Amino acid sequence: MKMRITYALVCLVMLFACNQPQDQTTSPLLSEYQVFLSKLDSTDITTAVTAAKQYQLLFKGADTATKDKGFILFNKYYGVLENTANAQHDKDTTNYEALFMLDSTGEAMPAPKKLKDYNEGLKRNGLQLAASEGTTYIQQDKDFIAKWFYHYVSPVMKTYLEQLNRENKEGFQEDAGLTITEKQYVQRLVWWDNFIQKNPVFVLIDDARANRKYLLTFFLEGMDNSPVLAFSDSKEVEEYYKTAYSYLGDKFPHSETNQIVEPYFKALLQKDSAKAANLLKDYKKKGIIIDFKYD
Repeated sequence: MKMRITYALVCLVMLFACNQPQDQTTSPLLSEYQVFLSKLDSTDITTAVTAAKQYQLLFKGADTATKDKGFILFNKYYGVLENTANAQHDKDTTNYEALFMLDSTGEAMPAPKKLKDYNEGLKRNGLQLAASEGTTYIQQDKDFIAKWFYHYVSPVMKTYLEQLNRENKEGFQEDAGLTITEKQYVQRLVWWDNFIQKNPVFVLIDDARANRKYLLTFFLEGMDNSPVLAFSDSKEVEEYYKTAYSYLGDKFPHSETNQIVEPYFKALLQKDSAKAANLLKDYKKKGIIIDFKYD
């Protein structure tokens, strides 16, 4: 079994790791929950439910700011569980690909009960199997967050978590190639524009900005198998990006994203590769998009 690791996934993990709040233990309640989490066995996925139940017990009567900070503590532990489960899965020699096989009509093929039980066990504890590039791996099932936390966290946190869940289900890329539609990509970027503008003091605002920065980077620079410029003509904009940039300008002309993309798109259409390259260089220098040489 081999874990799926793509350069895009690594970059996203690094971004979010760098932006996680470092200290959430600002009250006795949060300190108590932190101690509780530290005593759990992170190699046991069933502790996800244990941690969620304890969160509800402790924070039921707390103010929303404290509930949000308590959730962040859980989410950090949740990430540890995911990583540990993946490490264990990586050593497993069982072939789980049967869970993802489709017949000629596109319907799921019957899978052995043992494999189904394994996946169901993961899902009960907030995890799920996924497949990419011929390998399987474990990722968070964010419906678990909906079930245990949406009724407790603040409305802004709930909105934020709902968006992450939506994006997780829609997907983003596969084998260094984009898998979402042009409109989905644009709408996702504009959603983050609006969220960040409306919630400047949100407790996870740095994560929100990092997510938008990640998305904007590939929107401008493309991916190995979804390049901005056509393989056959290094100065011709691929139809995907031409459609996406045009849709952005037509539907969201005043968005922050469009203010960044519009001059770049114009330079590409004019086949002014030097100007386009200088714009990207400037955006990296200003921290608007990721500079993979340094980030």
